[in-house]
Amino acid sequence: MGASAWRYFTPYKQDVQQALFELRQKEFQEGRYYKPGADLPETFEEWMKQLDLPQEQEQLYRAAFDELKAMSKQVPSSIEELFEQNQASGTHSILDIFSIDNTTDEDESGTISEDDLVRLFGTGKPNHQMVEEKADLLLDFRGRWFCTYIVVYKDSQPDELFFTGYSGD
Repeated sequence: MGASAWRYFTPYKQDVQQALFELRQKEFQEGRYYKPGADLPETFEEWMKQLDLPQEQEQLYRAAFDELKAMSKQVPSSIEELFEQNQASGTHSILDIFSIDNTTDEDESGTISEDDLVRLFGTGKPNHQMVEEKADLLLDFRGRWFCTYIVVYKDSQPDELFFTGYSGD
């Protein structure tokens, strides 16, 4: 399937880890994460036609289809249960990020330097529109399974946090 890019604006909190925790909870409660099998057609026959699978191994494919269909109907009661259900594929969302820090180290989830802010936005205090316009560039600061955040300003005051990254397999 490959990784999925994601981005979120959330109200500003000085405690970025708490903001991340609250955002993860909200996204989980809203069901905004990858659900294996959710995009399957209604019937096995439709799936076979869609993927143009060889008929010789129909039994093997039918078992996989049935398992994916069953998984798509399971609603996890917790984020931990969701991770057990999705296993290595992840959630393709902010739920894949467990912690964040005020680091610029690209091998950890964190922020970007003041110099990078000025280089990207022409200011150390970008507003919402500026971040929207350059959001794709913020993905380049870290690799898969990591998150970048920045503080978004309104009238020179912190107003939002912006989180972006990509995750999933």
